[in-house]
Amino acid sequence: MSSRSAETWEQTPPLPDGYYVDGRVYHNQKIFAEEREHIFKKIWHFVCHESEVAEVYDFRTAERADVPLVVTRGDDGRIRTFINVCSHRGARVVMDPGGNARTHTCFYHHWT
Repeated sequence: MSSRSAETWEQTPPLPDGYYVDGRVYHNQKIFAEEREHIFKKIWHFVCHESEVAEVYDFRTAERADVPLVVTRGDDGRIRTFINVCSHRGARVVMDPGGNARTHTCFYHHWT
């Protein structure tokens, strides 16, 4: 088999419509932004294993699809995930990547 030229690399393979994935999906920032908005923000994501918040009030922060999250275990033992921003100013509430805290407080106006 002979090596491919730049021209042959740019040609789409001889496949029926709908069988070919355009290579731009792997590096095009506009396509990625649209995927984040229309796909990734609408589906469940793995954030952490329950062992990472093993004790009451343990927490861990993460970001998925440009949405900052905080995962915490409540005093009832249940794990919950919240968007990690203040509803008033939009600032991050929890800055640490993880730890143990009974409450989380916004630094702007001290809402808890």
